[in-house]
Amino acid sequence: MAKTSDIPDIPEFKILGRIGGGSYGEVFLARSVTGNFRAVKVVRREDFERERTFEREFEGIQHYEKVSQDHPGLVDVLHAGRNDKEGYYYYVMELADDVETGSDIDIDHYTPRTLASDLKHHRLRSVRECVEVGSLMADALGHLHAAGLTHRDVKPSNVIFVKGVAKLADVGLVASSGQRTFVGTEGYVPPEGPGTALADLYSLAMVLYEMGTGKDRLEFPELPTNMELPPTVNRDEWRALNAVICRAGAPDPRRRFENGAALSAALRRIVEPESGSKPSWHRGLAVAVGVVTAAILGAAGFSAFRDLKDPPTSPPVMPPNAGNDSPSSQAPSNGPKGGTIENPPPPFGPEPSPLLSSLPNAFDLVPQDDSTFGTVGGGSVGSGGKGGKGVVITDPSNSSKAMPPKEP
Repeated sequence: MAKTSDIPDIPEFKILGRIGGGSYGEVFLARSVTGNFRAVKVVRREDFERERTFEREFEGIQHYEKVSQDHPGLVDVLHAGRNDKEGYYYYVMELADDVETGSDIDIDHYTPRTLASDLKHHRLRSVRECVEVGSLMADALGHLHAAGLTHRDVKPSNVIFVKGVAKLADVGLVASSGQRTFVGTEGYVPPEGPGTALADLYSLAMVLYEMGTGKDRLEFPELPTNMELPPTVNRDEWRALNAVICRAGAPDPRRRFENGAALSAALRRIVEPESGSKPSWHRGLAVAVGVVTAAILGAAGFSAFRDLKDPPTSPPVMPPNAGNDSPSSQAPSNGPKGGTIENPPPPFGPEPSPLLSSLPNAFDLVPQDDSTFGTVGGGSVGSGGKGGKGVVITDPSNSSKAMPPKEP
């Protein structure tokens, strides 16, 4: 834990050391007069070009404090204050667990546990963990949005754990919905920019993409070149998670989930399907799922979609608008690897699979007739993406037949 020579004066708290920095400020480990460990964030006027921006950030904290303790997925702001003479304001928050010792805090070796630190030790998280963290964060965002606020910087390092429970943190970027000041972190910010509820949901989708694939958000929507999933992973659940991520991360905001509650519900349905029925992404796709599962997830040493020179023996089946280059079907890329892979390799030998030949990225893995995660705002999630072509998934028993998309 770093020390600092510029220690702020926080009434009723002893500053023990600096533990990090965030948006426009520093975070300190502190102990209250009653002996409780807390995190204190200090935001200084000198870090802002304009007085109005500084005051607006403080207003955001004031608004957030009123709603923070009403939801378990939001970090609690316990107190906020300011020192105008010294030119800063501060707010006191509950402290994140230690990355090694949990709630047992050693002030000399304290390192906060965040989702980023978890991913550093284990890049690929289980579907159940993705659902648990993702649904809680989606609900928390929905609560924030209902209060007229947006987060604007949802990312793994801003998800902390308090007594083992994930909480959305770094509230210094919280602002009124629609505020257009460009903030956030590259790769988590959607094409249209931050500052809206749907932009926050896109950011959460990129977090889930990193958790569920082990890849960097700048590579979205690429699937891993080697799916190193343990055999205990339920492939149907993984496929359903991908469908949810693709909808929440659709480049066109009209195709995303309409709010945090809808995203949370879709995530929970992955592991808690309605009694007596299979999710719609599963119906009619039993054979296709088996082929995708075996080829993408189960082939030892198979480097997906790359480095094999044998082209497919028959062209992949394309949707009716496959040749349409309209803006709605050509979404911008958030990273250098969003393009379509040419001549994807067959999965097992000289004979290519007509199904796998048309699955270059995550969007193409989503069935076009998906009624649970599909049509929103006039288009299906599988119809585009960062380089996605919206390929219709074919029946592998008949390479000339495709499962048609639903009629609007």
